[in-house]
Amino acid sequence: MLPALNHAESLRRLASEPAGAYRVALAASALMALTAGILAGAVLAPAATADPGLATLLRFMALVKGAIIAIAAALAAWRFGFAIPPKLAIGYTAAVALMALSPGLIWFQSSLVVASAAFHSGLLLGLALAAGDGLAKQRNQTKPG
Repeated sequence: MLPALNHAESLRRLASEPAGAYRVALAASALMALTAGILAGAVLAPAATADPGLATLLRFMALVKGAIIAIAAALAAWRFGFAIPPKLAIGYTAAVALMALSPGLIWFQSSLVVASAAFHSGLLLGLALAAGDGLAKQRNQTKPG
């Protein structure tokens, strides 16, 4: 017989280790930023769209950016599996959260400049952090041979 699943206990166990706590914080901040972008986009949305073709293009862009954000979040979660300084983990989390703000704003075609600035600054922050991370250097030093 299988033991009963206790989600609260498994979440507590996951959050008790640093990598798990970083992953929970990453998911929570990304979901909060995505929700904030959707709510702000819905509130600030223009009354009518000038061109239906443009609306289709922008919504496709929002979906593509969502896929990029999912990949960035997966890479950050993978990185949290190795020893990582807390400041670097906070930086990766902030980068993904900045990027996650943009799809909702783009979908509703409101504040496209803010959406673009948030997405690209988060992307650049994540790339800058990854470039100076040193994980590859650490892994090459620990390889035998």
